[in-house]
Amino acid sequence: MGCFVRFVLFALLLLALAVAGLFLLMGGGLETFVVDLGQSTGLMAGTPEQTTRGIDAFKRGDLATAEQELSQAAMSYPRSALALLYLAKMRTDAGDLAKATEYLETAVAREPNSVVAHRQLGLTYLATARASGRLSTGRLRSHDDLLLADRHFAIAATLDPGDRAALGYRACTLGELGAEAEAAQLLSAAGDGPWQSCIRTGTEGR
Repeated sequence: MGCFVRFVLFALLLLALAVAGLFLLMGGGLETFVVDLGQSTGLMAGTPEQTTRGIDAFKRGDLATAEQELSQAAMSYPRSALALLYLAKMRTDAGDLAKATEYLETAVAREPNSVVAHRQLGLTYLATARASGRLSTGRLRSHDDLLLADRHFAIAATLDPGDRAALGYRACTLGELGAEAEAAQLLSAAGDGPWQSCIRTGTEGR
């Protein structure tokens, strides 16, 4: 058993040296390589450089570069949800709620304590429910998406009780589900915000 363990460690060392050599040949510095490897394995904190490049490209409107950098970062750093959040935002802006949901579900799986990931997933489920259309009763067709939206808003509010957006949009969701008393309580706790028009829309047609 001891010999086998030593063999595995030796093989891993050779692999690390090979990757480091390739990285250096491509123009990277040893310090950058160590940081990059540490972040990809979750041993070091901080935002990976590739993720930062993608975010910068997104902010300046270069969406093609942003998607390329962020997609690669999402694969290279499997413990981080940040790149996925921006990819989801890009898909949402493009009207692709299904792909945005996929990115956000992965983000939540990677960082289950991320308030932002849960809130954004709740918003995406709520948008999907609203896009499903309404029945003759005024209710939204996609009841399951509303339930999922409520679940993730609730988790976000539990993780951060001061997250007014999570409270406000959960009020909107509960209004759509017919829980108007609870929705009113949450709306009062959330205070002023864009969710107020949402809750008013949610009570129409009833």
